[in-house]
Amino acid sequence: MKLSIIIPTYNRADMISDTLESLVRQDFPKDDYEILVVDNASTDNTKTIVEDWQRKTGGLVKYLFEPRHGSHYARNGAVKSAQGDILYFTDDDVIASTDTLRELIKPFEIDTNVVSATGPVVANWLIAPPLLGSSQMQQLPIIT
Repeated sequence: MKLSIIIPTYNRADMISDTLESLVRQDFPKDDYEILVVDNASTDNTKTIVEDWQRKTGGLVKYLFEPRHGSHYARNGAVKSAQGDILYFTDDDVIASTDTLRELIKPFEIDTNVVSATGPVVANWLIAPPLLGSSQMQQLPIIT
């Protein structure tokens, strides 16, 4: 298997289906990747939704449970279960274009010394993001 997609999630039942649908519809061979959704102790119906996707996809989507809160616990737990040679960490609110996986693996195929790759992420704001004026920027703490 070439690729394991790792998605930590917490109480995102209302969003996770759109993310999974975009990852299932990739123009990439289904035998070459898996989608690991790590439920970080959600209290909504995240488990039910992910297990429905697991059934619908014949196991392409896999449900994992991590009782300790924190995406680092979820990500590290998934790494132990991942079968892919390449690990793709993403979020539970991402909508991937159909060529995401095909494009993601290109740097690894071109040069065997590549150990990390990423691509552009375009925000789909539901509301306008806050803009910081110069006076607000001056009030931000400087960390050294």
